[in-house]
Amino acid sequence: MSDLSQSYAHRSRRLVASNSRFNIFFDCISSRTGDTIPDYLVVSPNVRIADNIVGVCILPYYAGKFWLMKGWRHHCDSFIWQAPAGFVEHGENPAESAARELYEETGFLAHPSSLTSLGSLLPDAGLIDGRIALFLSNCNTKTDTDNPLEIGLGKLIAFSREELSNMILHSSDIGASTLVTCFRSLAFLHTT
Repeated sequence: MSDLSQSYAHRSRRLVASNSRFNIFFDCISSRTGDTIPDYLVVSPNVRIADNIVGVCILPYYAGKFWLMKGWRHHCDSFIWQAPAGFVEHGENPAESAARELYEETGFLAHPSSLTSLGSLLPDAGLIDGRIALFLSNCNTKTDTDNPLEIGLGKLIAFSREELSNMILHSSDIGASTLVTCFRSLAFLHTT
């Protein structure tokens, strides 16, 4: 197998949009044969921590069930199954970010030290500049707080292990980070 590390060259970067969470760039890249893409899209989150972690995804396990939200995503024109997820903040480690997002989006309480790390993933290596840290949370406490007014969050729905396995195998309306977090959680629980 040939060395692909230099299969194309990064020529330049142009900022085309930004907001409080992201910078959007058009990179100019060219191949060894001279083919050029002047507007290769890169989405770069503004906050990143160690190991290029820019976000977290957490699968809550509570009262013998796994919990997901079914939230509306206008750009997909569909309701999407999603685990609690969000951005890391300055000064947090991935587990602290995960515990915060879990509480903010679901009302489940978990101490960062009680979360099981499931590694990380590149959500879209051809588009997103960063990794998502994945966690399983064995929650002991559920507050009365349910999905505050954050746009896009949906009602929490409980799944048995069998129901979750079936849903992740057959649903096309599930986010990639949620899908991988569910698979890794089930694999982890199968081995323990």
